[in-house]
Amino acid sequence: MMGRPADVSVIIAVHNGMPYLEQALGSVLRQTLGLRRMQVLVVDDGSTDGTSEYLAQVAAQQRRVEVMSQTNSGGPAAPRNRALREATGRYVFFLDADDTLSDDALATMVGVADANGTDVVAGRIKGVGGRRTPRRVFARTAQRTDVFRSPIYGSLNPMKLFRTELVHRLGLGFPTGMPWGEDQPFVASAYLDGSGISVLADKDYVFWGYREDRSNITTRAVALADRMPVADAMFDLVASKTDAGPERDRLMRRHFWSEFVGSAFEGYRNEADDVARRAAFARFVEITDAHYTERIDASLPPDARVLMRLVSERRSEEFSDYLDLVAAACPPAAVARDGLLMLAVPWMGDGTRNLPDDLFNVETQVRAWCRAEPLQITGSGFHIVAGCGLGPISHLIDRVSLVLRSAQGEDEVIVPLAHTVVVEEGQSIALVDDDVSGAGLIGVLEVGTYSLHLRVSAGATSRDRRIAECAPPLARPRIVHASGPAGGARSGLLVTTKKGNLSLRVVDGRLTERVHMMRQRRDRIVRGAKRAVKRLIGR
Repeated sequence: MMGRPADVSVIIAVHNGMPYLEQALGSVLRQTLGLRRMQVLVVDDGSTDGTSEYLAQVAAQQRRVEVMSQTNSGGPAAPRNRALREATGRYVFFLDADDTLSDDALATMVGVADANGTDVVAGRIKGVGGRRTPRRVFARTAQRTDVFRSPIYGSLNPMKLFRTELVHRLGLGFPTGMPWGEDQPFVASAYLDGSGISVLADKDYVFWGYREDRSNITTRAVALADRMPVADAMFDLVASKTDAGPERDRLMRRHFWSEFVGSAFEGYRNEADDVARRAAFARFVEITDAHYTERIDASLPPDARVLMRLVSERRSEEFSDYLDLVAAACPPAAVARDGLLMLAVPWMGDGTRNLPDDLFNVETQVRAWCRAEPLQITGSGFHIVAGCGLGPISHLIDRVSLVLRSAQGEDEVIVPLAHTVVVEEGQSIALVDDDVSGAGLIGVLEVGTYSLHLRVSAGATSRDRRIAECAPPLARPRIVHASGPAGGARSGLLVTTKKGNLSLRVVDGRLTERVHMMRQRRDRIVRGAKRAVKRLIGR
């Protein structure tokens, strides 16, 4: 290709992608990064639905779009690998034919990667057409992080920006012998061997869609024989790249939960071939003996812990029975026993099963987590949008409240919030979307600073989580106005602390943006003067 080298090589592997491919490719061609800075590589993997004809028209009109054709390979691995060999951009980005990008996605990701020297950039993903995406992964923006300091390991799909030099240096590619889950080894290796990860949570950058007919490769029924290679590959990969201990357990936990409980065990339950089942169970035992620890066990929900106990004790018949029971069971209730919180999954309290009560104890697992969007000022207060969970009892959440706690921690004001509990990626989440009245809130608070928390409750069990917005604080101050107790003007200023937590500073009078900026300047001058005096005294 002539001219300036590309900043990004966008790789799209497609098989019978119409009409979704038009939207995906259209979102690439609209990128504010500009076509001159992009190389678009589309590999037609044996399409028969008009995809080939459409791509020929686009390539004839856009010289930056390169189309390659091949006979159908049965999955995205081979066409992605072929495009990787032709990539000339400083970075590569993988986009499926069902998905789209925000107009500024690539420009933003390239800017962040260049500014921070990171090898991987993950932009927030939004599900489309009923598809759900993990919210906790994008709880906070992080300019530079890794898999041990952030939850990004929960996202192993390839729709991210990767530094091409890293891909070539590590010899990364997509294993063609894995008909399903082939993206996980590629992404995990880039995370673990690369130089830093940037996570962008300030907005939606990638739109991950379901087709109307649900013909996406990830929605198809997957046989046990196709699920097991993913588990084998990922347990081996993590073991080879990490030392035994808490950091390895953190990554292994993801695979015991997703590749075992959420995938291979389900394939085992639906497998009719006894020989295949016996071979798979033997492999379950082998992996469990090698990598399952008490730390991982303590982090899993009770039904998963029972299954893992049955595997480790070679109780294959009971393992099969329990899989059927769990599949047919209603969402479990939480019960108190001997002062501890237990989850009433199948076989809890069944003395004939030789299962200790500790397997059903969730007391230490019940912790609140929240992903809060930046609070938006409205005409009468502010608007709050958040997703919250409560560990293994998230499906039982019945109340979410905003809690304002004084700096001394003695007084608090509680504001109930409207919420809806939904299931995303197999986990229950309470979605909050509500307006908070400034007059009803600031008017009853004393002058001072209050920390903002979300209180997530299920029956008598409640946990608080400090609100930390998913994106950096807004450049302009966010000011809420209300009347004071005696009818006078009162203002509240939303402040993000150095640690990223949100507070509300209540002051008398009508605070304006200009006055706030002047006060900030005055405070900086005063702090600088105090530091100068200390230095002089120190001499």
